[in-house]
Amino acid sequence: MEGLGTEGSILVDNVASRPQILEAAIHHMQRIKYVGEYVQDVLSKARLEIESQDHLLKIGKKEGAESEMAEIQKVKEIWQKFYNTLKGATKSE
Repeated sequence: MEGLGTEGSILVDNVASRPQILEAAIHHMQRIKYVGEYVQDVLSKARLEIESQDHLLKIGKKEGAESEMAEIQKVKEIWQKFYNTLKGATKSE
């Protein structure tokens, strides 16, 4: 299919915060970058969520958005813990 992974729309709630809008854009960029690999399984989704939080933290650091950074870091830690749990479960199978 022509154009696959290069076009799309980003839908956000009408009261979306700036980090939520940026995260939606980051996930769109991930779909372009990873195309067929994008969210093949739960472990991949967790990895991509961590990657998106890292991007948000870099943006926040550049812009001095301290009020947003703590929440982004908290979300990243939740995804990292989830990822580590899944990774551990995968190793023991």
